[in-house]
Amino acid sequence: MHNLIRRNFSLLVLAGVSFIGAFSRLTSGRYTPQWYAYQLERAPNTRGTWFIPAMDILLGLLFPRRTRTPAVMAITVFFGLGLGLRVVAGKDFTGDAALLVLALLTLSTTW
Repeated sequence: MHNLIRRNFSLLVLAGVSFIGAFSRLTSGRYTPQWYAYQLERAPNTRGTWFIPAMDILLGLLFPRRTRTPAVMAITVFFGLGLGLRVVAGKDFTGDAALLVLALLTLSTTW
């Protein structure tokens, strides 16, 4: 079991980030206020933001062996787009860069 966790650590962290993101959006940050503030800064609540937690949950559920690589690729693309938007806007992108590094690390171990 310990070896399994060590081999899939980045995948487990990425899945955790995905599920926490969905949980935070769905509860409007009631239990995760700092995470929710981070999310709102990047994508304020509008009528279309229901899509964000839906994608977080869907991609998190696609982490079993067969669909793992496409799910991690999709998350990497979304994190990359988010980072690009922050850079172009001239805003702080430290958190976005960290998420992209995590996704790239996970992708390199699941390929």
